[in-house]
Amino acid sequence: MFPDDNKDELKNTENIEPTTPELTPIFPAAAEAESVTYQADNPPTINPLQSSTPVISMVTSKKRGKKRVILVSALIFLVIVGFGGYVFAFFIPSKPENVFLTALDRSGQGFDTVVTKVTNKAQLDRFKKGEFNGTANVNYPPLKIDGKLDLKYDNSRLDFNTSAVVSEDGQTEKTYKAQVLTDIKNGSTYPDIYFIINGINQLGLESLVPGIEKLDNTWIKVDEKYLKDTVEQYQSLLTSGGDTDVTKDPPKLTSDDVAELSKLSSSLVREYILTKDISKGILVNKSFSGKEKTDGLNTYHYVIGINKDNYVTACIDSSNRLFDSTAYRHLTSVSEDDVKKTKEEAKKGCEDSKKDIKDDETFDLWVDGKYKLIYKIRVVSAGNSDESTEIGQKYSGDDDLHFFVNYENKKDKTTGKFTLDINTKSLVSKIKLTADIPYSDTAGKFETSIDGKPLDSDISIDKPTNPKSIKDVIKELGLGSGEEILSPIGLDTSDPFSLDPSL
Repeated sequence: MFPDDNKDELKNTENIEPTTPELTPIFPAAAEAESVTYQADNPPTINPLQSSTPVISMVTSKKRGKKRVILVSALIFLVIVGFGGYVFAFFIPSKPENVFLTALDRSGQGFDTVVTKVTNKAQLDRFKKGEFNGTANVNYPPLKIDGKLDLKYDNSRLDFNTSAVVSEDGQTEKTYKAQVLTDIKNGSTYPDIYFIINGINQLGLESLVPGIEKLDNTWIKVDEKYLKDTVEQYQSLLTSGGDTDVTKDPPKLTSDDVAELSKLSSSLVREYILTKDISKGILVNKSFSGKEKTDGLNTYHYVIGINKDNYVTACIDSSNRLFDSTAYRHLTSVSEDDVKKTKEEAKKGCEDSKKDIKDDETFDLWVDGKYKLIYKIRVVSAGNSDESTEIGQKYSGDDDLHFFVNYENKKDKTTGKFTLDINTKSLVSKIKLTADIPYSDTAGKFETSIDGKPLDSDISIDKPTNPKSIKDVIKELGLGSGEEILSPIGLDTSDPFSLDPSL
């Protein structure tokens, strides 16, 4: 999680035990000096460069007593300094209130390091080519579904395959397959899309769409021009009178946009959430519940509240920084007047949200006692103490990160677990999701797992020969002449509510 030069700062702090300082005399032989008697005519040879040689002065008993007072005073001073060192080095940082602030700060450092590491241009460019393989299993007796997916993509191509085997007690097992290929020609914005579905004739859709069973296991092509015309016509109809210039290519999300938005998010989190600056921090330590063994870890357990004023400040600042960012302006192409208006609306929304935060609203937070990092946060649903959600991360001291989300509803016995494991160097990742969703007397279960990794080379796709045009498919199914663009997909060009459901 952290680069090599930062690991020392986040080393194991769990096993630091307070110890009594060992007091070592400045002159080891000084304690023996008083018991040695020398002849006056044969004084010892003194070498000031050797600390083991006793430094002796012929003193009277009065001076010797004074020396004892000085020595005792020095010992007392050293004990005080040693104890003070222990207090400031071990006791104070280990006090629960300080562990909480330390955990916020250290977690913020880690979050910032990860964002910086993953969003540098070289790493972001690696996300442009990738491969994912996954499985999904649904067991809802008497129904059972086993699915698979494979996905490869690069800058201009995509190859997606998925399949599912469906079985049910007393019925014949059914297999469904689908494949989607896309290819963007040089200089084009929109791709040619090819797709095929195997198993349409098993879906029982003939009564709804007569003739659809004939498309089973048939390659269909949506060419670049048809897709471009569809998008442009839809955009044009959404504007007032269709006057907007829709021939201009829509803005594309760039690696610079991703890097800017990621760093913006990181800076806001560091400043308002994962911070030890209580004058800005949103999270407030309400109480310390004690040291606990949680999920096999030694942890500090806290009850946390929200500082409403700091929340509003953070909300407004976040909105302003987002709307002022180059990425936002690039992706939305909005005017300065629109930005100003959006900021004002966002500010009002932030201020109104303050009244929704209750003073007695709290949640639980655990700090990993080993690394002094936030381990997890648990939020209990308002009005339902049986329903809770946990969000957290488990740090192991290297480049492997483990994030998790747990959901539980004790009343209806529903549970859900999501995990994400990723290596910040190789960018190899694994996602797992499991859920138990009982229905009546049936114990339903869902599981899915997806493995991902970057690709170092471009992919190649085998385009089908003589695919059926989407226009011909529309005509054969009786959905139109094949020349209409939006009507075949259920959009009435005369009905604004059909074009834009948000209206």
